[in-house]
Amino acid sequence: MLYQYQNIYQLSRENAGFTQEKASELLNISVESLRAYENDKRIPPNTVVAKMVSIYNNNLLGYEHVRRTTEAGVMFLPQLEMKSLSSITLKLHKEIKDYLKKEDDFIDIVEDDVIDEDEEEVWNDVMQELEDIFKSILILKLSNKTV
Repeated sequence: MLYQYQNIYQLSRENAGFTQEKASELLNISVESLRAYENDKRIPPNTVVAKMVSIYNNNLLGYEHVRRTTEAGVMFLPQLEMKSLSSITLKLHKEIKDYLKKEDDFIDIVEDDVIDEDEEEVWNDVMQELEDIFKSILILKLSNKTV
């Protein structure tokens, strides 16, 4: 469920099975406000988004809201590609194993608190492995757990 081309607020509401009228009532906002958010006319305040996350039971909505609407989110939060629970669990396991293959080199690099020029390539490789682990954990944490 990647929110790439559809409004994240509308998609979350629809996935939760609410009409605009029912969602507006539960969120204690006007239907006009909700329409403005869903038509990209206005960005909802964080307090409204927090209610949406709770009512729609969708933590990914909160993450995407912060990632897209805040300067820090745009700069630092990776775009996530949601996958099945089994797929992302296997991906996380693979990423951890890839990191562990480089762990000894990583420890050797950081033990003197200096990253020399000849160590930089390994450092960058390890940083990428850690970024991949971070992304996998986020996807797993924000995934819909279906039983």
